[in-house]
Amino acid sequence: MGIAKMKTLALLSLVSLSFASQLPFSAPLSSSFTPPQSAFTPTTISRSIELAGSLTRQTTTYQLTQSQSNKGSEWVVGVPGQEGFIEAFESTGGAKKVVKITKLGRTTELTRPTRLSNTTFYSLTPTSQTSTFALSSVTSHQSINLPAQLPQIAEIISLQWTDDLLSPINYLSAEDCKLITEFRVKIKTPTPRIIDIKAPEGFEAVRSKGAAGVTFFAKSVDGLGPQIASVHYAQPEAIASFRKLDRLIEVSHWGSNVAFMDSIDLINSGPTLSGHFARIDHQKLTMQRRSNFLSITGLTFSLPAHASSPYYYDIVGNVSTSHFRPSAYSNPLLLPSQKRKNKGGEASVLEIKPRYPLQGGWNYTFTMGYDAPLADYLKKREDGTFVLAVPFLTPVKDIAVDDVTVEIRLPEAARNIKVHLPFDVDSLSYPTSPPTLFQSSPGYTHTYLDSTGRPTIKIARKNCGDRHGGLVIVRYLSLSFLPAFVLLTDGREQIEYTASPMLDLLQKPVAIATFFLTLVLAIVGTKRIEWGIGK
Repeated sequence: MGIAKMKTLALLSLVSLSFASQLPFSAPLSSSFTPPQSAFTPTTISRSIELAGSLTRQTTTYQLTQSQSNKGSEWVVGVPGQEGFIEAFESTGGAKKVVKITKLGRTTELTRPTRLSNTTFYSLTPTSQTSTFALSSVTSHQSINLPAQLPQIAEIISLQWTDDLLSPINYLSAEDCKLITEFRVKIKTPTPRIIDIKAPEGFEAVRSKGAAGVTFFAKSVDGLGPQIASVHYAQPEAIASFRKLDRLIEVSHWGSNVAFMDSIDLINSGPTLSGHFARIDHQKLTMQRRSNFLSITGLTFSLPAHASSPYYYDIVGNVSTSHFRPSAYSNPLLLPSQKRKNKGGEASVLEIKPRYPLQGGWNYTFTMGYDAPLADYLKKREDGTFVLAVPFLTPVKDIAVDDVTVEIRLPEAARNIKVHLPFDVDSLSYPTSPPTLFQSSPGYTHTYLDSTGRPTIKIARKNCGDRHGGLVIVRYLSLSFLPAFVLLTDGREQIEYTASPMLDLLQKPVAIATFFLTLVLAIVGTKRIEWGIGK
């Protein structure tokens, strides 16, 4: 997995972890929050918006010039809308490189004017006085169903995207807007079938014949108010989204195994079904290969290369309408030379089918899981440090995840836990104090044959998508109180914890042996007691 690709090492000193048992990452801003001044001003802006399923992908390219050097060297940019996945690139010499983006804060409707409400501000550092930056973001549920209801035998569904074309520059002053000489917005639709296009007064809509999209163009935005545009387009297949995803990850040193379990609440977020569902109509659509236009008949999950023992069940029980295709590494019929041809290790594939076709507005709750070798996720350093890397979620293309909760259960002897995240989360909690023997302690979970309980890390985040599948990296140090070596990685979530090697190996056997020894002594003592009435 991704552990072998970790590159950079940084030496850090041990710090006290008596605090940080609860770390909020998206704390609300105070009413006095004001975006700082920017030293750079955009001159041309180009937006590319791709509409697909329940996710909307957007890339905004800014050509910047340094307006006032006395304002520092930072470029402050505002990103409107909900907080989703965001990434920044800088173009230098025809090549793009990922740059660090720092979140400054977020305005709300109660603290800002209407055009600045729900805007998140970030800061970046350009490398020259004239730079080109690109901000890529993924947000969910930006398009609405139009119409909101459809019969089962409808030919196709359609969605409508509506937005202010000038939303990326709502935070700019009137003087900065005068410097913009070109503003272009390109909308990409799933198919060339576009039903209606509404362009605002300040923009011109240009569309080539048969093109799957439209381009809005303006040479000047000086003095323009909100420019609301809409595109009514056809969606070629049903829209799936996860309302809730609860992931449980259990790490076992004794079994050399990592167990993943995902509880998913799947919903068809397309137009709701008008009228009753008819099985015969569904069979007709299946024969015509049109059943997936309005209903969800299956999902495909890409699992790790060494995934094994997959399962899939719902509230009724095991669901047999599924198929697992292991990777070449797990195929016993292939020779070692054949496996070495694919050094990257192709992913395993799990195809699942619900018990019934999900029509618009219908939901289906199920649980899936699998096992994987611990060696793919855990590494031990020479100083006794363990580094664990597990994925935050299993992403599915073009499917939004409204609410994600990840629970990671570490071995019982894990101590000094530290967590490093690649993106902001709503909440993060983990234990910072030792547990109490045979008692319930906050942050610890008792499972089979546990004595003190397993340290449990809980992470929660809303508005996720298929770009939030980065690795959660867990690190735990030995109890020797030596300096800690931290693995720094890009785009990954890092968790650190400490485990005493001997305690980790012996705690569970000692607890089991103590229990049976106590049981044997109790039986021996009982045998030596005279239970009869003496003469």
